[in-house]
Amino acid sequence: MPLFPARDGATLRVRLLGRGQPVLMLHGLGMQGRDWLPFVFPFLRRFQFVIPDLRGAGGSAAARFNQADVFHNHMQDMEDLVHHFGLRDFLLVGYSLGATTSLHWHAHGDFSPVKRYLHIDQSPCTDNKADWPHGLFGERQGHFYAQLRELLALLDAAPDQGDIARLAPGLRNAVLMRLTDILGQIAGHQGLHSAFSA
Repeated sequence: MPLFPARDGATLRVRLLGRGQPVLMLHGLGMQGRDWLPFVFPFLRRFQFVIPDLRGAGGSAAARFNQADVFHNHMQDMEDLVHHFGLRDFLLVGYSLGATTSLHWHAHGDFSPVKRYLHIDQSPCTDNKADWPHGLFGERQGHFYAQLRELLALLDAAPDQGDIARLAPGLRNAVLMRLTDILGQIAGHQGLHSAFSA
């Protein structure tokens, strides 16, 4: 995989695959560029896919963040990638973290080289409203938010304890049980409940 230089001196990895119209693909949190490969292989004769490993992931795992705002850091890295490879009129696809980075880029950076953008993520409004039922967890949002409030109430009982390992054993078990249940719901697969418990 080729490297490209970021403005802070870090080097980041990128995959360049195919030929034709450039498409920059930004992966999500906990992922890396190679996760796009099964989706792009059928289109390698029509498009050139530019697939970076974002700072802190995959082949760019050693690149440290240099500012508190990770989205701004990723945005600057993508501007550096666009400049380095001379990309113009390219298509941009952002998934999850890559989608949030893309929106940040649109709001705060030079988005002019982007011809079209595909946003793959949660809806732009995460809270359900009378005229918007498409928020986080849809119809189950009230139940999910109630669980988060219960978890926060448990943690409020020991505000100065720091990490979970320092909580009193009974409180720690209650917090971990609630957190495990919430993570199982987020993952969308009850079979993962035992994995989160472990």
